[in-house]
This record gives sequence, structure tokens and C-alpha cells, in this order.
Amino acid sequence: QLKLAQPQPREIVLTMDQPWEGPGSGIYSCVFHDGEKYRMYYRGTGNTAAKSGGDLSEAQYNCLAVSADGIHWERPSLGLVEVEGSADNNIVLSGQKAHNFSPMLDTNPNTPPEQRYKAVAGYGAKGLMAYCSADGIHWEELQKEPVITSGAFDSHNLCLYDPNRKIYRCYSRYFAQPGDSNAVCQGEGMIN
Repeated sequence: QLKLAQPQPREIVLTMDQPWEGPGSGIYSCVFHDGEKYRMYYRGTGNTAAKSGGDLSEAQYNCLAVSADGIHWERPSLGLVEVEGSADNNIVLSGQKAHNFSPMLDTNPNTPPEQRYKAVAGYGAKGLMAYCSADGIHWEELQKEPVITSGAFDSHNLCLYDPNRKIYRCYSRYFAQPGDSNAVCQGEGMIN
């Protein structure tokens, strides 16, 4: 018999107290096990994001924390993005694409090593863009065109490789009109 586990409140594992982790940080988090460690990617809004455009601000960040046990987390100093005169931070990327940047570890056995990590991000009418990385830190667009164009893409978009069907799946938010039978949007096969 299946039984739904009841969540139990525990201690805080990562306090959002850095200058690049202002109000709204920590949302759109992705956590996955990668070899001997866990990776957590999360949104950092910066202390100035709300004042400079909110969700469309360039003062948005995607940050990386790592852990050996999933409880004790560290922010690696990546040196990629400068905030308040210093690049000593755990920011992976910045700008509007960081708003809902959602990485995954690609478990497809045919994935080239330089695309071991994949991610999607998108906001607005353009669509959902795909990204790839060899190390989960340095990212580039997988292609210039959006991989999915029908949907809202303004919140967390989750991707995974389905080993049973040998396709990629993406779950995203979709605004249905009254009477619309397509209230759930699911894309398939889009990050080949």
C-alpha cells in the first residue's frame, strides 16, 4: 500500500543573507544528487531587484550551493558575476534568464559530456529557451530558438529525461481559457 509521507519541519539549511540574495531569493530551487554531492540551484533577487524592474530586472541571479549530505550547504566562490564590486560569490548567471533558470542532470546515456547538465529558462512571449553545460557552472544556449513557445513560462519550468520513453519532458505553467481541455501543458522531446 502506498502512503503519503508527512513533511516534518526541520532547521533552516541555508539562510538567504548575502547581498545577491534579497527578498524573494530561494524560490524556483532545483536540488539533485550528482555523484558524491547534492547541487541546489536557486534564484537570487538581489537587494536592488525589486527597485529596478522586479521579474524583468537584470539584478536577478541563479546561484549554486553544494552539499555532501543535503543538510549542510556551502556556497562555492565561482567568480563569474560581480555584485557590489566583488565576484566572490556563488552566482552562476545573471539577468532575466536567471529569473526561473531550472537546471537538471541529464541522465540520457547518449548525452555528450559537454551537455551533461541541461536547463530551461524563459519569460514572456519569446518562449522557453534551453541551455547546456559540461560542469553545471558555465552555461550556453543549446540553440538560438525557443524549444517550447506555447505557455506562460513565468514560473518554475521543470525538465527531465524519461528513460522509459527515451524522450525529454518539460512541465510548465499554462493559462487555460474557460472550457479549454488543455489545462496542463507538457512538452516532449524538446532538448535533443
